[in-house]
Amino acid sequence: MAVKTNTLGTLQTTYEIGKANKTKLKNNSGVLELRNTGDSAYLIFRSLEANSTSSPNDNDVITFFDVKSSDVLIEFDFDGASAPAGGTNTGKYGFCFTTGGAYTQGIVYYDTGSALLEVKHVTKLATTTAVSGTISLNANGIYYKQAGTWTLKGDGASSGTGNKKAIKLSFAYTDTSVNSTTSLANGTQIDKITVVKLVAFNGTAPTLAIKVDGATDLPILATADNDLKSTTTDVSLDAYLVESANAGVVNLSIVSDSSSAGNGYVLVEYSDTQNA
Repeated sequence: MAVKTNTLGTLQTTYEIGKANKTKLKNNSGVLELRNTGDSAYLIFRSLEANSTSSPNDNDVITFFDVKSSDVLIEFDFDGASAPAGGTNTGKYGFCFTTGGAYTQGIVYYDTGSALLEVKHVTKLATTTAVSGTISLNANGIYYKQAGTWTLKGDGASSGTGNKKAIKLSFAYTDTSVNSTTSLANGTQIDKITVVKLVAFNGTAPTLAIKVDGATDLPILATADNDLKSTTTDVSLDAYLVESANAGVVNLSIVSDSSSAGNGYVLVEYSDTQNA
């Protein structure tokens, strides 16, 4: 029979709960413990994960799910408008790269086996493959959430000032737009652009334009400066400085103009000069 009273507590240091498979609450010198009846072992204590609230307190008890979800490996990614069904990636963490439907870009989701659960308090993640979308991430990159933005920390970028780097973007006659997974930051110096045509385009007047796709676009190669109908390599040595308004991914804009063949790649060579 259940009994309710206004009893404040007990003077005993232990309190047993249940009839079979009893549990014992124990006051061990001011520390609350959950023990078995024989007081010979600890028992499992379960509570709601802190992830279930948007504003956990520093003193809240955390669960195993909270611990493993504070530092995650991204094993799938998706556009929110075409999110995979729960159970497609059971037990794995995914990254939404473009907002759509019920899903928000930049948020990590966990596939419970039946649904995609938003993981609210992730501050660090690593990627297995490149993520390309409104938010792009490098393959095998380590990212921390810094001032609300996923910031790459794992490829030495923070100490790479002045080091020459390159972005390679492959393209073909079937493409209309190709974006890099790497974003060029404020202060990046673009030194050289190389367009390699492995197979010439066979359309009437195919074109290729290249820009840094920021809030204000920075054109870095005009259509007149390359020829997709020739396999001769086109090289531009014009220098460009990416400023804060230009910061973003490198974008290739391709007009195949009825081509049925043609492919190649672009190399954009640059260095970070922000504190040089």
